[in-house]
Amino acid sequence: MGKNAAYLAAAKKKIKDRLEAETSTKKSPVKKRISKAQRATLAREEKKTKAAQTIARAAVVVARRANEKARGRARVAEVERSPASSTEILAVPQTRRQPARSLTMSTANPDSSSAVTTGASIQNRDDGALNSDLEGEGEDSDDWCIEDEGLYPGLYRGGYGPTEAVLEAADSPLSLFFFFTPRRLWRRIATESNRYYHQHLNERVDRIFDTRVEDNEELTKGKKCFSRRRRST
Repeated sequence: MGKNAAYLAAAKKKIKDRLEAETSTKKSPVKKRISKAQRATLAREEKKTKAAQTIARAAVVVARRANEKARGRARVAEVERSPASSTEILAVPQTRRQPARSLTMSTANPDSSSAVTTGASIQNRDDGALNSDLEGEGEDSDDWCIEDEGLYPGLYRGGYGPTEAVLEAADSPLSLFFFFTPRRLWRRIATESNRYYHQHLNERVDRIFDTRVEDNEELTKGKKCFSRRRRST
């Protein structure tokens, strides 16, 4: 800590000297010319000053953290030396966890739920909780579950199945596919298909015509005559 304090004092002194030098140069009417070597020296000193300031700040932070850790260790040692206070501190989390441990679905005897239970005690105990077992009259009958038919008057009670439009298209799987395809998607598919078809239509037509001409002599003669007429014109 003494070394860090010495660094901090030296940095403060250098800053003070530099400020005094700057104020003295500002007050003097004649500006002093500074050589490159002097500028380099001043830059090195300023760099050293900044480094010393950074080291001093880091040393202060480290010392503060060390003091906090020392205080925490001292607190823990005090708690360990006094058993009464340690039991009180340990009792606080237990009291906080107790309500969560005693949660139950029962409506009677809430204090007995925190006791240790066994399989026999669970079978023999009936503390008024909700259950699905019927006892007494109507135990094996279905009269206790009655549906009120007039509860929902507008409820549809007919059968469920395909509509007439679906049945008309059900003969062909392709028609059924097109029936359930959204129209927007089908229009997009048709647009892309037409765009691909018209992409190189002229070249395809020329190729088809050339193949037909090669296969047919009359078309070959007609093509030659047509080419001669074009040359003459």
